[in-house]
Amino acid sequence: MAKTFTVDDAFGLAKKLAKGIPFAGIDLTIANIVNATIYKAFPWRDTLKSSTPAGTSPTWTEVSLTDGNQDFATGLTDIYRMTQFWITRTDTSPNQIRNIDVAKNIPIDLIPKSPYAVRQASYQAGINKFRLESAVSVPSGTTWTLGGEYQPHPTKLTDLENPFWFDDEHLEVFAKGLVYWAYRLADDSRAGAMRTSDGKAVYTGALGEFMQAIDSMAGGEDFGNIDGYYPDWPIATVDARRYYSNDVFPII
Repeated sequence: MAKTFTVDDAFGLAKKLAKGIPFAGIDLTIANIVNATIYKAFPWRDTLKSSTPAGTSPTWTEVSLTDGNQDFATGLTDIYRMTQFWITRTDTSPNQIRNIDVAKNIPIDLIPKSPYAVRQASYQAGINKFRLESAVSVPSGTTWTLGGEYQPHPTKLTDLENPFWFDDEHLEVFAKGLVYWAYRLADDSRAGAMRTSDGKAVYTGALGEFMQAIDSMAGGEDFGNIDGYYPDWPIATVDARRYYSNDVFPII
């Protein structure tokens, strides 16, 4: 489906759903909060940027691995979170490509390993570099690159005529987020709340409808049998899809 609806369309629908509750204070600031809540909940396929080999027309260029190094400059300024990494040997025909795990954080380890032995990589935000699980030993005559896929930070909404990054079929999700905030700012009990039950987040009222709408939206994103982002940090999964549950990004 096309992406033709704007922020103003969501406001129009939300006002109908809210049934007379005033929208005082519901402005672009709130719209950006709603947008960020949806955006952070899942690595939506329409938001992802995948690397391409050097010399092609890249979304972003794969990083050349150099002998004895563990950290590599990203050349990027908009990484919100990594979703995949892979290592490619480029001096063979065809190229040898091997997916490796995405880790939250990797300590410094300068004892070199063969590229074939490297099992994971991370994005070290503090230094804006990619880090392999150890320094890499690149044999003479071979060339290797590190590539991957990431979700950038969301683009700020600055105008009511801004289009959305998601398809028109999901307009209701955004509108329900606006309704929740309208109720909340009006101190209306229909806003609902979050509580915990057995260590899990449980949502009620308009907040519950909003979070359920995000869940349903995420359910339509089929990524197949792919492990979670951080194997050392269990994250809820749905049908083996890469999925961030609302327990990770609750609204409070």
